[in-house]
Amino acid sequence: MLTGAVVQRAEAEAAAGRLASSLVKRLDLRTGEKWDTMLQGVTDIASLPDPTGTITYARALHDNLNLYRVSCPIGVLLVIFEARPEVIVNIAALALKSGTCTNQALSFTPCPLPCKISWKHAQATQPS
Repeated sequence: MLTGAVVQRAEAEAAAGRLASSLVKRLDLRTGEKWDTMLQGVTDIASLPDPTGTITYARALHDNLNLYRVSCPIGVLLVIFEARPEVIVNIAALALKSGTCTNQALSFTPCPLPCKISWKHAQATQPS
């Protein structure tokens, strides 16, 4: 997210023609409704039902063997996006909601332990 001196430097680079002004505008979460829209997206994801552990198919097979199809975390996310800082927040919220935990920035892997996230409303403030 661009803030303070970084915004001024980016705007100076755009004015000098070394950086596209549209890029500066996309990266700045302080303008327009980007921040509120981003937070609303996280709230919307949090309000969705838990997608993991749902039995979508069950069948009794021979010799007392039962077959179940149960929803579970997908394990790996591959996401390609350009200059949209609000997108990483949406990706992280979806990964957490689906039970896919992270172990390093931008590399999502299955959590080794059962992942149950408490989606209590966190206090969020407008960036300065």
